[in-house]
Amino acid sequence: MTPAGAGTFYPNGQLAFPRSYIWGFNILVNNTVTQDGRFFHFVNASSPSQVFTVSWKENVFDWSSNRYTLDYVIDDSYYQNLPDLTKNPMTYALTFYAAADTGRSVLYFYPFGLGFVDDHFFQLPPAPPDYWRPPFP
Repeated sequence: MTPAGAGTFYPNGQLAFPRSYIWGFNILVNNTVTQDGRFFHFVNASSPSQVFTVSWKENVFDWSSNRYTLDYVIDDSYYQNLPDLTKNPMTYALTFYAAADTGRSVLYFYPFGLGFVDDHFFQLPPAPPDYWRPPFP
């Protein structure tokens, strides 16, 4: 497996947060983003043969009450220059944002060097329906 691209983290990589507090994931890129489970794919609008992929660590993507640090969230980030399938590391910024107006926290992912126009939001898996209270008999 190709090593993940280097990340820059805001406010810092050691910021710890409960996964249960993270409502969504925003990807800031200039093209359509598709989701396949914990994998997110997009194409460079100015060079359609460049395909980008970012994936979350499975235990972080799935809902839990566990705590994680910002530098632990991303499992892999790379791009491919098709038709060559070589995975090239993609550098990125990952930002924790707590919205004061909604009380919901989201993570922003920004790949360096692509510029961005659009904000693509994906809601993360929520808590199981019976997590906070057992079902009534």
